Amino acid sequence: MDGKGRRLLSIFRKRGGKMRVSIMGLQKQGLNLAFRLTREGMKVENLAVCRENGKREKELYDTGDSEVIILGMPVGAGTCFLYQTLNRLVLQKGVLLAVATSVMPGTTEHIRELMAQRGWIAGRDFNLVLTPFHNELNPEAGDAAPQIISGLTPACLARGREFFAHCADQLVPISDIRIAEIVPIIENAHRFIHMSFAQEVKDYCTQNQIDWPVLRWAVNLAGHTLPEVCAGVGDDLPRDMAFLQGFCPSPLFAGALAADVRYRHNLCQKVKDGQHVLVIGLVADDETLELVNNPTAQLICQLQHKGCHVYVQDEHISPRELAALGFEPPNPQVKYDVIFKQGEIYQAWED
Repeated sequence: MDGKGRRLLSIFRKRGGKMRVSIMGLQKQGLNLAFRLTREGMKVENLAVCRENGKREKELYDTGDSEVIILGMPVGAGTCFLYQTLNRLVLQKGVLLAVATSVMPGTTEHIRELMAQRGWIAGRDFNLVLTPFHNELNPEAGDAAPQIISGLTPACLARGREFFAHCADQLVPISDIRIAEIVPIIENAHRFIHMSFAQEVKDYCTQNQIDWPVLRWAVNLAGHTLPEVCAGVGDDLPRDMAFLQGFCPSPLFAGALAADVRYRHNLCQKVKDGQHVLVIGLVADDETLELVNNPTAQLICQLQHKGCHVYVQDEHISPRELAALGFEPPNPQVKYDVIFKQGEIYQAWED
């Protein structure tokens, strides 16, 4: 969890009400739900953060008094981790299990099978819903887009709607849980393709000495949204694009993934082996310190692989934090050959 998340978690734990809820894997979705519940006057007890330092294993999985358990661990940790966590939880009959993250198709059906091994039947002994909340992590912000929710059975869906009515002004029920499983993947894959398209056009502009910012501005005059591009596509988009290509293979999806890799490769080609490179701007803001799918971090790795000496400067991360993350902070004694800033490579004397 990043620094902003820890600060928000500290605020959350001080808020009040009475409701026995456990959250496993307190990432963006989990924190967002926690704030919304406390805003309605509830208190979330048995708060469990997956792999939290110092938390005893027995304490982490002892959720037997919880009426609701929210499974918010990132799917990037592996769907098997979701199943393993579920198998180890202490549960009470009638519990509401809510998966609040994007998952691969078939995940909820597999959870049904896991629970059946306990002798538990969906809609009778437990209720399972899928509600991939993805609003901004801000306890003071109002509700954003409508939130979908689906259940393994009509009884599961009814129980989930009753509980999550506290968390969204517009809760949209989906009768087929398979649709709810793929909605976040489709959303992110669509954004990925959109950004890959912009990368290809920007590369064309670079090769033909066309002013990319002016072209982008002119295209968007007509109401289009040709996005800005930096070091490539990041966040959860590459993961979900790969998921979609995995269960729905298409030349279009494969091409978008290849275009993103090629774009970063072309950026690297502008830098000579062994040069000293200053990268300005690693993350978009102080809420987003996750680096697994960070395109700038991937670009840094590629530059280092070709023997470049890379130094990183970011207004949201202190030099000490950068060093702890494995990056070398700026060195005033070094004369940089190249500067990477806002998606562009500059010769140092041109900046």
